[in-house]
Amino acid sequence: MKIALFSIGFDDSKRNDLLQALSILRENGADLLIFEPMRDFLSQWADLSDWSSWASHSELKQYQPDYIFSLGGDGTILKLVTYIRGLEIPVVGINMGRLGFLANVEKRTVKLHLDKIIAGEYYTEDRSLVRLETENGLFGDDNIALNEFAVLKSDSSSMVTIHAYLNGQYLNSYWCDGLIVSTPTGSTAYSLSCGGPIIYPTSANFVLTPVSPHNLNVRPMVLPDNVELSFRVEGRGSNFLCTMDSRKETISEETELKVVKENFCVKLVRFEKEEFIETIRRKLGWGRDFRNW
Repeated sequence: MKIALFSIGFDDSKRNDLLQALSILRENGADLLIFEPMRDFLSQWADLSDWSSWASHSELKQYQPDYIFSLGGDGTILKLVTYIRGLEIPVVGINMGRLGFLANVEKRTVKLHLDKIIAGEYYTEDRSLVRLETENGLFGDDNIALNEFAVLKSDSSSMVTIHAYLNGQYLNSYWCDGLIVSTPTGSTAYSLSCGGPIIYPTSANFVLTPVSPHNLNVRPMVLPDNVELSFRVEGRGSNFLCTMDSRKETISEETELKVVKENFCVKLVRFEKEEFIETIRRKLGWGRDFRNW
């Protein structure tokens, strides 16, 4: 079994967890390829000189692993997406921090879940992405996002006006601090904090959510994900922010933005049916009585 390993945000607090996970995988005969910055970090405490490494999409494509193990949290998986792109390699999210929506394997159960993978006791869940298209190639090859695309004012200045079009037809001019186009996966992220609805992960939808709209009758809108959304931004400032998950670029009023569904998906490895329902109950505290807490 060929397994690629990925992690980011290295510090001493993660050292032991990462080394333990590597040891378990190696003891079970996995053919490992470790993300180069991760190998450089762990080499301070372990001899990894005989380990192969990878650092780019092309190297990942050349290696063709059966799985990628993401060691971290949801943000680690969001970053990993930019390396996988259209390879559609199944991702196993090993949670190294707090409860997440994407990283669903607890670090203490790595051996158990590895045995399940070997036995074929899992399924993959396809998660859709958004793709940004601009004339100047904004974000380069990383113009995809698993959670959301957003256009925002760049500082504490006054609100912006975002003109939105649906399949080329004028939809609305949003007076707001920004506008989010969320995937179902991203509906529990930035969009949710701005009042957007929770969408089941495998739904074929976009959510269009305004950030602090000036008009109170403007509400989030659920759309089919086969539409083309385009935007123009104007405001008192000369520059605005455009984000794809945690990545950002500066744009001007002249920049035309087009957002569509990407042609490929991210494949997440899952072990239990309705994991999303269980996670959301725990994450949001549904069904609990907090009145006496």
